[in-house]
Amino acid sequence: MRRTRGGSSDWVSLPYYENTGPTGPTGAAGSTGPAGSTGAAGATGTTGATGSTGATGSTGPTGPTGATGSTGPTGATGDVGPTGPGGSGSVGPTGPAGSTGPTGATGSTGATGPAGSTGSTGPAGSTGSTGPTGPAGATGADGPGSEIVYTEFTSPVTITGNSLPSATTVVTAGAFTADGTSAYLIEFFTSSVITGSTAAARNVNLHLYDGATAIGTMATVQTPAAAVMVSQVYAARRLIPANASKTYSIRGTCNLGTASVSAGAGGLGVSMPGFIRITKVT
Repeated sequence: MRRTRGGSSDWVSLPYYENTGPTGPTGAAGSTGPAGSTGAAGATGTTGATGSTGATGSTGPTGPTGATGSTGPTGATGDVGPTGPGGSGSVGPTGPAGSTGPTGATGSTGATGPAGSTGSTGPAGSTGSTGPTGPAGATGADGPGSEIVYTEFTSPVTITGNSLPSATTVVTAGAFTADGTSAYLIEFFTSSVITGSTAAARNVNLHLYDGATAIGTMATVQTPAAAVMVSQVYAARRLIPANASKTYSIRGTCNLGTASVSAGAGGLGVSMPGFIRITKVT
């Protein structure tokens, strides 16, 4: 519709009313035309809101470790930065251990604390098994009645000495150590002493010796008349020796010629052995 105002005219659109039919199907899109030239850049708009963080991509393969460079001087420690977004990085390789520092001086010992109270006694344990028998102890000293020394002779001894310095040894007892307080009994036996002369007053003397010293005559056999005298002899002497090693012997002398002290191995018609015996009596 055209309208005229003040000598000019313009067109005015008036609504046109009619019944609209159904929309037809959309036609196929035409091919895209060539792009036009880029216009001048417009002003930068305001920054939009930050979108949500996308999913973390998969970690790529670890590259080869490079050669370790020389250690540089330690820098000053910087301020601690803010904590970054989540996701811990892989742990780096451990650095070489530093050299051990010198050992510090030992501190003084603290005072000893007070002793605690004694605890109650525990129950007695079971008896252990019997241990093995210990070694035998040393042999004790000989008691009274013990035979200390016994020495016998089984062959006759001819007496040739006529004085104490030249007395003939008949039998010598083994050495023993006297304790200085105990008494000992010294005994001598021979089956016979035979004088060697038929003259009267010929005698044989048997002496007790302590080492090389004569300490007394134990027995004497003497002819009463001009005839040979044959006599068995048993003689004994009780004494208390000094505390020392002792060796006792019987030695014989005759005033003239020679004499004999008999002894044998024993047996039918054979003289018994002669002997010297020492017994502890106290």
